[in-house]
Amino acid sequence: MASALLCSAAFASSENYVAITNGAIASVFENAVAEEGRSVVSFGTDNMEVQAVGGRTPVDVVLLPEENFTGWLEWNEPTWKSGNTTLHDNKPGIDTTYFYYIQGSGNPAVEIGVDDPIEKDGTMVYKPQYTYYSPDGSLGMPVMGLYYKFTPKVSGSLKVQIWANKGNRYTYVVKESTKTPISYVKEGYVNGMNQSVTVTMKDTLGNDSIGTMNQKILLTNEQLDSIHAAVLWKYDLIHSQGTISGLTAERLADSIASGLYTNIQVDTIKSNGENDPYIIAGGNQAFWGWITFEVEAGESYWLFQHSSQVGFAGYEFTFGEESGEEEEDDNRTKYIFNINDIYAKAQSGEYAASVSGTKYNFNVDDRIVTDGIFTMVSKKDRTYRVDLIGDAVEYDGYTATARLEPNGTSNSTGGRQLFFDAPAAGTLYLGTWGADTRSVFVMPATDTETFIDVKKEAVAATAVFTHKFSGENSAKKEDGTPQVYEVAIDNAGLYCITQDNDIYYGYVMFATDAESAITNVENEVSGSAEIFNLQGQRVGTMLPGRLYIRNQKKIIIR
Repeated sequence: MASALLCSAAFASSENYVAITNGAIASVFENAVAEEGRSVVSFGTDNMEVQAVGGRTPVDVVLLPEENFTGWLEWNEPTWKSGNTTLHDNKPGIDTTYFYYIQGSGNPAVEIGVDDPIEKDGTMVYKPQYTYYSPDGSLGMPVMGLYYKFTPKVSGSLKVQIWANKGNRYTYVVKESTKTPISYVKEGYVNGMNQSVTVTMKDTLGNDSIGTMNQKILLTNEQLDSIHAAVLWKYDLIHSQGTISGLTAERLADSIASGLYTNIQVDTIKSNGENDPYIIAGGNQAFWGWITFEVEAGESYWLFQHSSQVGFAGYEFTFGEESGEEEEDDNRTKYIFNINDIYAKAQSGEYAASVSGTKYNFNVDDRIVTDGIFTMVSKKDRTYRVDLIGDAVEYDGYTATARLEPNGTSNSTGGRQLFFDAPAAGTLYLGTWGADTRSVFVMPATDTETFIDVKKEAVAATAVFTHKFSGENSAKKEDGTPQVYEVAIDNAGLYCITQDNDIYYGYVMFATDAESAITNVENEVSGSAEIFNLQGQRVGTMLPGRLYIRNQKKIIIR
């Protein structure tokens, strides 16, 4: 069938991930392995994919004055460990409430160098010099150190539980496609912000006793803003007898007026900014709490601190709220070859790449698989190139910000090709650039191991799509976006996308025909038919975006 009605009742769905419970960290962190200076931990829930990336840090180099610095000799390898704090005083007979989090390692820097040496005890000490992320995106994303990357499959609201060792450090949530931060709402606890509460505890004999204890105050977004606005400026009073640090303007004026100090100088310290949206709490105090931000399906969001390590405890992802009105639903299944993700991996160093501006040349010795059905394969002597495009390409819910050249200037010995395994009849969407006389082909394939040399084989008889770039159809459209081509795929099976010379792809998407897609049903189903997941387990509640089996048929909730 071509369409189905949505449910008549409104609903909202959410899913949770807990990284640490009672001090025990999740097994994916417990068993994490560091490779080439990075520890990449992948996890998530049904509608959210997450990567936690930890990095190593160089150990200071100590040399004799006549020795030359040649590079970092030792490194502290990436680590994952648990951390916690109590949210109130420990009192006899009172159960302690802990705030648990995972601690990773490494400063999230875009570049690392070395500072000028410091002379100490007859030696020269070399320390690392970090270049950190800039919120205008001009320096690019971190390529080392600790960050968390969230990629939702559906749009919604993501609430992440974090620990920030220093509340006056910048805490960013950066949208990967734009490389610029987005806003978030925060709530939680700040070290030193306590209230005294009356509690029933135990005395030395074990009997109930009434007393008081300090309890951290749960602060709202507005309260947190007011805290760091109130300590916007601090002052150091420098005088003959020494220095008095961190005075408010009022205390500074009182100190000067007292006449107790001679040879006065005043130095100002901006501890944080009233209008700075990336500072969670004022002062040099720790923060424990939650930040909440909106996410779009298919986008990726990086969470990290400017020059420190942010702790992570888990998240709650809320999505799927429907209006309750009956409407037709597009029940095609869409598959995206995620060029944005390939660009980000090249940029982050996951692929060994040579860099020229925003262009990355890298080898793929094995294969890249994205969205389940697309496989990019290469011979070892072939290099891919991926770079940013001038204008984002938006098509059918997907926004491409990078482009891929998977074939180079010669295909005479095979080269690189893109295969996709169509699960049903549908439409292949190609957004491509190509110079005059170059051609792109879509052909049936027998396997992903056999390279199709279109310069040596007669492909016209077997290709389901052939396009030769010429004249107004060459290169790109006037607005800088690629040409859009729709290729009808009549049958399920394996296909190859290839070309006879270098051609760029802005995006590649395959969508099943509505008639061939899995049937949609109402979210509220009759209790007369039992419902099972794909593992054969009986379920009571169906979640949107998940496959189920009822009456021996596959169904999906939209």
